[in-house]
Amino acid sequence: FNLISTISKTSAMDFVTTLRRRTNNAFPDDVPDFYKSFQRIMRVWRTVQVNKRAGVYHGVVDPLKDKFCLALKCPACPQPGFNMPLKFR
Repeated sequence: FNLISTISKTSAMDFVTTLRRRTNNAFPDDVPDFYKSFQRIMRVWRTVQVNKRAGVYHGVVDPLKDKFCLALKCPACPQPGFNMPLKFR
């Protein structure tokens, strides 16, 4: 779903509806509706991905100073020596 939603901007409802139709195209209403469960799973998955990238699961204390961290540096956030001067006047 993540790849499909990124490439084609497909919503979760369209994805779930398509899966229900692929399961039973003649009677898609006979297939249980799992939209709410799917939304919950996607929220958990996104939380796990954010925590992994921030280094929470790898014991990283300061993600900006650890060279093995998977965190993505935000170019808009002030970082001394990178996008702002080290000393202020």
